[in-house]
Amino acid sequence: MSYIHIHRPRGEYIGQVRRYGHQRWETIGNPCKTAKGAMAKAIKAMGHDHKRARVLFCADWYEPNIVMELSV
Repeated sequence: MSYIHIHRPRGEYIGQVRRYGHQRWETIGNPCKTAKGAMAKAIKAMGHDHKRARVLFCADWYEPNIVMELSV
């Protein structure tokens, strides 16, 4: 008999934006419970001088993972 282990870490989603020609990302607002909520915050924070938006998933024991990214 075998068992299935489902790995689902707990964490939070963080939205970030980046300006044209810049290398650093700016973190937007407070962490969210969903990826869609974090992406919505990042898109609302984008102005005419921003090029990219992304969402990171941050868990306790793991490095931040990029969940989704938007390029204009």
